[in-house]
Amino acid sequence: MSTFKEYHISEELVDRIEEFNALSSEILYTTTSRGTIICAGTGVGKTALSNKIVRSLDDTYQLVINIKTDPENSSTNYKEGRFLSNIFAKTIDSINHSSSLKKYTFSYFISHSKNKSLKKTRKERLLEDIFCANSKIMICKIGIYYIFRRLFKLGEFNSESLIKEDRSSSIRIMNYYLRYLFSNLRIFLKIDNIQNVDETSLTYILTWMNDFKDKGHYFLYEYTLDNHNTFQKAIKLTEKFKESG
Repeated sequence: MSTFKEYHISEELVDRIEEFNALSSEILYTTTSRGTIICAGTGVGKTALSNKIVRSLDDTYQLVINIKTDPENSSTNYKEGRFLSNIFAKTIDSINHSSSLKKYTFSYFISHSKNKSLKKTRKERLLEDIFCANSKIMICKIGIYYIFRRLFKLGEFNSESLIKEDRSSSIRIMNYYLRYLFSNLRIFLKIDNIQNVDETSLTYILTWMNDFKDKGHYFLYEYTLDNHNTFQKAIKLTEKFKESG
């Protein structure tokens, strides 16, 4: 990424006009991919600030992905890589509700993709399903299922089933699709409580930021401070983003 800035929010301010104007200007006029972490405690106004920014976006960004994680005091623990499915699900929903992005739907991607890694994953999943089948009849049904989906260009993968599945190939397929979008669309990605994201999903996010730094994407993250997620940890996360590229 070209830059990764830190905005230190004063707890004395209410409307955050200064921060809003500075961030909005950068978000609307940047030509390279950039990222910002808004770091503060609960109730200081970081979510109000970031939501106001999302509402103020014009058509500069073709796709806006607004991700809400569990609250900072939640006991929910994401399995490694599974937070990626949250991003995938929200993206699918946003794409499906946009009349101008029909060629970027998941079904279109699957049926038209020439991604070699995706083709390899197709074969892996077919073999995995066959070897897990407990009868010859089930093996035949699986084979026929894959053949007919290819024949009618339906693709072998369904977005809803991928979200529910818990296997590494599902995570890889989600990543292939999201990379496809980041390479073809200008995207604004906002994630609240970035401290809750699992390391594997965070690695994927870092990869998108660095591999598509010339596409003009913007990544806006909220980091909520508490007794466990300290300011020192927030600084380490910021440094991790900076060091990655």
